[in-house]
Amino acid sequence: MFSSPNSLRKLRGDTALDRADLRFSGIKATAPGGHGTEYGVPIPTISSPAEAESFVTARFAEGRATWAGAMFMPGRQEFEPTDLSGTTELAFRAAGDGKPYTVMVFTKQGGAVPVATTFQPAAQLGPHAVTWKQLGVDASDVIGIFIGATEAGPFRLAIDDVELR
Repeated sequence: MFSSPNSLRKLRGDTALDRADLRFSGIKATAPGGHGTEYGVPIPTISSPAEAESFVTARFAEGRATWAGAMFMPGRQEFEPTDLSGTTELAFRAAGDGKPYTVMVFTKQGGAVPVATTFQPAAQLGPHAVTWKQLGVDASDVIGIFIGATEAGPFRLAIDDVELR
């Protein structure tokens, strides 16, 4: 889940045993006019790769970021489950910095716990595919698909030509 840096500061380090252990990715960013901006809360927007790099660097500087990357929600509204069972895989091209990266798929059945797999892109854009079968889901209730980093620290990942097929 995402949250404001001020909220994170208050909750981090709270070790009380009578409360749930919470994990936050920090504040999110979106394209101008994208998801989150409709609520009247200040949501940072990104219009270029250079802006994305500086945004992610700043989030890590604020404290422990859980994951960073791109999230796609296929429903007509956010968190609306969508039946993607007519497809068999998520395909994309990616280039990286030698580190492994993660594809996470959130489903209604899985709740807040995604299924995930890793991939390791080469330095140049190359093809990657993740099948629903590989992830153990039937894709009938997909809420979101994430591609990105799940380890703290700087990273370089380019994603292009994302498609469901």
